[in-house]
Amino acid sequence: PASHPTTHLATTRLSGENNPKRLLTVYALAMASGDADRVKDSFWAETPDQRAVVDAYAHLARSVGALRKASTDKYGPDGFDHIGFGQMFAAQTKTIENTRLFVDGPKALAFTNRDNKPDLRLVRVETGWKISATSFAHPAQFAARIDAQATAYDELATEIAAGKYRLATDAQVAGRNKVRDAKAALEQKLKASTQPAQPGK
Repeated sequence: PASHPTTHLATTRLSGENNPKRLLTVYALAMASGDADRVKDSFWAETPDQRAVVDAYAHLARSVGALRKASTDKYGPDGFDHIGFGQMFAAQTKTIENTRLFVDGPKALAFTNRDNKPDLRLVRVETGWKISATSFAHPAQFAARIDAQATAYDELATEIAAGKYRLATDAQVAGRNKVRDAKAALEQKLKASTQPAQPGK
């Protein structure tokens, strides 16, 4: 777990590019719009497993973009809202507005909950603030979970585009079930992969 920084700076004193919260806002907007390149550029990763997390989030952004287009084409300008995703991203933006940031030189911790456990670690590099992929424990498994969610969104977008769901509410329910089933299947797979081999097997 990350330790608290020794120097706390009020984020109100950090303006423009110097404010880590700007990066979080840019990231949230990029994810909501399906801008995979900008999502990818929001991260800093150094190991293959960490880069897998970044790639998984880029996949998620692409799937969100496909879902936004499919639902808009099928259900109209508010289609993305009607299948339940608009509210989800609005809530994420609200969370960022209320995020507490503790900055210590080129590092920062972001707290979105009331507890003292940071949700994200950020680092400042030559190109500006980035979300550090060290924020995620067990990055390979974490990346697999994000990919499973993105794949479920891909499937839903394809089915909406094919006209499978007459009503947006039908697509919303289907999407919820797809994500639930994908996550459950992945957890079973991860559990099986970590179980010790039985004697004689």
